[in-house]
Amino acid sequence: MKELLRTNNPVYLSWVEAVLNDANIHYMIFDTHTAMIEGSINAIEKRIMVLDDSIEDATILLKDIRTPDAMIEHAPKEEEEEEEEEEEEEEEDCKIITVLDGKVHLRQPKKGFRTSLDSVMLGAALPDGAKGQMLDLGCGVGGAGFCAAWRLPNIHLSGIDHESHFIDLARENAQLNHMQDRCDFTCEDISKTNTRLRRKAGTYDYVICNPPYMDHGSFQPSPHPLKNTALGHADKEQDLRIWVETAHAALRPGGMFCLIHRSDYLDKILQQFSGRKSPKFGAVELIPLWPKPGGSPKRIILRARKDRKTPLVFHPGIVLHKDNGDYTPHANAILRDGAPLFES
Repeated sequence: MKELLRTNNPVYLSWVEAVLNDANIHYMIFDTHTAMIEGSINAIEKRIMVLDDSIEDATILLKDIRTPDAMIEHAPKEEEEEEEEEEEEEEEDCKIITVLDGKVHLRQPKKGFRTSLDSVMLGAALPDGAKGQMLDLGCGVGGAGFCAAWRLPNIHLSGIDHESHFIDLARENAQLNHMQDRCDFTCEDISKTNTRLRRKAGTYDYVICNPPYMDHGSFQPSPHPLKNTALGHADKEQDLRIWVETAHAALRPGGMFCLIHRSDYLDKILQQFSGRKSPKFGAVELIPLWPKPGGSPKRIILRARKDRKTPLVFHPGIVLHKDNGDYTPHANAILRDGAPLFES
C-alpha cells in the first residue's frame, strides 16, 4: 500500500473517507492506536493508505473535488481556532462553496452528498446558446443546473429531487445566485415524477441528470443517509432505466438529454437506449472524461435527442489533467471560466 496523505484534523479525515468510499477506493487508516496511546487522538497524524494501483486515481480524485473550505480544514490550526470551528459546526450543518471560480455560490450540507466536478461538467454539456426549459432530474442542491443557467441566461431551470432538505437548499441557492425569477424546484420521488410526466406530452427542451451510479446492493452504504441515496439506488425496483424513461417523457420531440455516469457502466447505459421497448433516443454522443493522458476514463457524458435516428458519435473526449497534475487548458476553461464542453 502507498500513503495518500496524513492528517490530525478529524473533519478533514472524515471528508477524505467519505470521498474514497464514494469512489469505491479501498483504504486503511494507520496510526490510530498510536495516537490513542499518546493520550490524544489529534496529537499524532494518521495516515490514509491506499492500494498501489489506486494511488493515482485517489490523488486525482481529491484534487478534483477539494473545495477551498476543505483545504482550510486540512491546514493546521491553533487549539483555540479548532474549538471555535467545532462550535460553529454544531450550530450550522451547511456551508457555502463556490464553483466556476466564484461565479456560482452553493449552499450545501457539510456532510453527505456534495457538489463535485461531475456537476460542473454536466452543466457544461448543454450547447452554447441553448434556451428554453431545462429539467434537472435528481437536482440535489442545484449544482449542475446553476452552472448551466449561469452560462445560459435564456434557460429556465426546473429541478426535482426526493430529498426535501436539498430542495430547500436549491431554493436558497436560487436567491444566492440571483436566479429566483427563472428557477423552480419540486420535492418528488423519481417514480412519481415518471408517472406524472408520462401522462402528458413532453415540454422540456433539455433534461440533465447525474443519477445514483450504483445498482441496489452493489455498494457499501455511507454512514450519511443523504449521501447513501446519491451513491446508489436504495430501492431494488429502481435503476438507471427509470431515469432515462423519465427524461424521455419530459422532453419535447428533438429535445436533448444530458447524462453523466461512471465510464465502466457504459454497457449498461447503452442498453437503456437500444432495446425494442427502450425510450426512443438518437443522435447519441459519448464524451469520455480522461483524468490524464494515457489513462482510462472515469466518467462519461452522454448526450442524445428524443425521437432522432442519427447514428452514434464517440468523441475523443476531454483530458482533465496534464502529467504534472495541473488542469489542462480545456478543463480549466470549463471548471473556472464556465465554458461549454465544446465551443459552438
